[in-house]
Amino acid sequence: MVSYTQRSLAMTVCSDRRQGKPSPKRVPVARVEQVLGLYRDRYFDLNVRHFHEKLQHEHQIELSYTWVKLALHFCPMTLFQRIAEKGIPRVRSGPSKPK
Repeated sequence: MVSYTQRSLAMTVCSDRRQGKPSPKRVPVARVEQVLGLYRDRYFDLNVRHFHEKLQHEHQIELSYTWVKLALHFCPMTLFQRIAEKGIPRVRSGPSKPK
């Protein structure tokens, strides 16, 4: 079953906003589900680069690195977040002690 979020992800990532119609290069929803399912169930401990390599070599899925990175980033079920969004930098409490 395809959730509303996955359908909207497929449409958002692969739509041609200039003409208001879907791009002819759009990835099918079944392929999007397959990629996200593989990451969620099997390769959750890999980073994007290694996951992209696994898709190419072991599963013969030819998608661009950028597409995979954006799909993982914008899909809420993968919990893939940029490091910059994880928190605020630590603030020092006072001046350092002289030596």
